[in-house]
Amino acid sequence: MGRTLQILRCWAVSLAGALLLLAGSAFAEDDAPEKLALLIANSAYLDDYVGTLPGVPHDREKMEAALKEIGFHVTVLADGTQTQMQAAFADFRQRLADAPETSTGFIYYTGHGIGSGAGQDYFIPIDLDITQISRGQSMTSQSVSVEDALAQMVFDGPRQLVLAFDTNRAYIGQRSKGIGQRDNPKELRQPEIYQLWATRIGDYAYETPEGSYFSQALADALREPGLTVTEIFARVQSETIKASEGQQFPEAIISTSRSLILFEGEGEKDTGSAAAPTKSVPLVQSSASGGPRAESMSQDLALELAVWQSAVSLNSIEAMSDFIEKFPDSVLVDQARLRLKALSLRAPAGAKPQAGLEHFMPTRKMDGPARIALLIGNRNYAPNLTDLTNPHNDVQLIKDHLIDAGFEVFLYRDADANEMGLSLSSLATRLSKEPQEMPPTVFFYYSGHGFSPDPNGPNYLAPVGMKLTSETDLIRALSIEKVIEYVQAFEPSFAFYVLDACRNDPGLPAGDGTKSVSASKGLSRVDWVGGALVAYATAPGETAFDAPEENVGPYARALADALSQPGMDATDVFKTAQRTVYFESRKTQTPWISDGLMQDFYFHPAEDSAQSSASN
Repeated sequence: MGRTLQILRCWAVSLAGALLLLAGSAFAEDDAPEKLALLIANSAYLDDYVGTLPGVPHDREKMEAALKEIGFHVTVLADGTQTQMQAAFADFRQRLADAPETSTGFIYYTGHGIGSGAGQDYFIPIDLDITQISRGQSMTSQSVSVEDALAQMVFDGPRQLVLAFDTNRAYIGQRSKGIGQRDNPKELRQPEIYQLWATRIGDYAYETPEGSYFSQALADALREPGLTVTEIFARVQSETIKASEGQQFPEAIISTSRSLILFEGEGEKDTGSAAAPTKSVPLVQSSASGGPRAESMSQDLALELAVWQSAVSLNSIEAMSDFIEKFPDSVLVDQARLRLKALSLRAPAGAKPQAGLEHFMPTRKMDGPARIALLIGNRNYAPNLTDLTNPHNDVQLIKDHLIDAGFEVFLYRDADANEMGLSLSSLATRLSKEPQEMPPTVFFYYSGHGFSPDPNGPNYLAPVGMKLTSETDLIRALSIEKVIEYVQAFEPSFAFYVLDACRNDPGLPAGDGTKSVSASKGLSRVDWVGGALVAYATAPGETAFDAPEENVGPYARALADALSQPGMDATDVFKTAQRTVYFESRKTQTPWISDGLMQDFYFHPAEDSAQSSASN
């Protein structure tokens, strides 16, 4: 009996252990991350003026099948009304909130969309009444705001959210901005967000009766095991460009550096031993995403991507031709040729001048590399921010002294978010024309509002027309870090970054709506940049004076005077301006300098002084 009891005890212990293991496994499964997807496909619009989209049902079927194959639980809303779409977003948000931490959400929309001049994007439900819109009713009352829907996607703990929007298909009416006329999509500052639009701002998204190029490329890329979301987006860009013969370019906005794989797959992929190695197509991100390169990227590739992104942003025959000429062996050159062909086919009869840009050639030629400057002066901010007095005159004064010092100058006044991004692309295109064996000298000057909510940066240069209600709105602003990254990709001989900003602090609300970040005034320190000089009108974290009683700001005047001094090294030029402002402000404003110049640079060589004396 004793032996029997011992066996029974061992058996009972083993059984209990097995049950505990099974229970633990069940608990582990309950806590495992989930993959949830919301798919909205609008095709059968009730208003005849809006029209149907026959390819949308095919897009829905392809995407639903692909997402299910890679393990997503998919909720589908086909031909949704406004009420149904709003409810679908709210339900998806709750399901993702209830899912375990590190779960992944995927939102896909295909159908009509409209962009407003205020930077809002709208998904169009099937019950939109276009006559009400034509009578002045707001788009918000009849559609679903993309920004408002996604602003609710805030969760406790980490989540990943992938957004894919196949919209911008056709015009809805002459009185409204149709699809393809969307303004900047608002960047989502929530963590771990990957965003892909079927087309860039101002372009069309094309479809066939069998579905769109974009959705087909996305469905195919999702099924590839082991790809990160960034790699999926890059493939979708490449395949969509090819399928549309360069007429459609998907826009990627990624606000996280984390790598996310949607489909691990089983085992290693069989790529075929005889296959020749190929270069992967790099993802080209929107200007809202940050810089064009990773820290580990080679200088040559950084330059290539900077020029490519500039060419795509400018969307001009000249810019695309320059890229093809400069990088004939690039993995992107086939896409560039397709894009160039499309641009040539739809090119207008006459060249349209670039809005907001003034271009000035130097009044004198200096020896050595080319000298190129980009100046931005933003003054008229009302009603969203306080107007300033001096920026227009500041950039005019600095421009006059730079062209006299041999600089070719690109000047913008009151640049909005689009124009500020375009100004950087224009500068990159111009820099790419200079020979690599003799890189140019670059001078960047900004006068206007500047903010840095975080003491460690980034530092934002505010475009006009920008509403500043929370830190999320700053994504529409251009950061000085991005300017530096773009310019340094060209390895300039010398570079100067001058920020006549930090004019005042608007009392930017914090994310919780209860605490202002007004204690974080002005701009933060920019890291040391080798071969470059970074100059602030005031010390990091402090504010500069706009001097409303004067027609030029104190720092712009001091810098202009110092720039005109012959025989003065660049470092001494900025130190002279620094001392002037410091003492004239009675030590209340201290300009700050980060000097990484490795050699002497003279805006005016010493012989200018000798020639002036001889003429007298």
